[in-house]
Amino acid sequence: RYREAAKAESQRDGGNFCWELGSIYASARLHEARGKPQEAESEVRALLDILRETGAAVQDNLSYLQHLLQQASKHLKILDPELGEEELVTSVAAERAKVTALMAQNSQRQ
Repeated sequence: RYREAAKAESQRDGGNFCWELGSIYASARLHEARGKPQEAESEVRALLDILRETGAAVQDNLSYLQHLLQQASKHLKILDPELGEEELVTSVAAERAKVTALMAQNSQRQ
């Protein structure tokens, strides 16, 4: 459900795209708070899939995405390197690194 909405918004409006991603993150935090780590992991995986599938929208919203991934890593226990699933923690860290690298490239071009 989120994936289709975020893809559609990525092609139309960057603000709504960011809102969709923020909603997924908020849903992950809510699931985790309710003691449902599997559902929270599913939301984070959906977020990662969307980032991988919507390249142009990612380029247009790098600072927001960096903030969102940083907050997710900071606040979600499932992304704690000592508690979370290694593959998921590594995937989020890799996406954060990609976004940071893209931001650095963009700032060098300017």
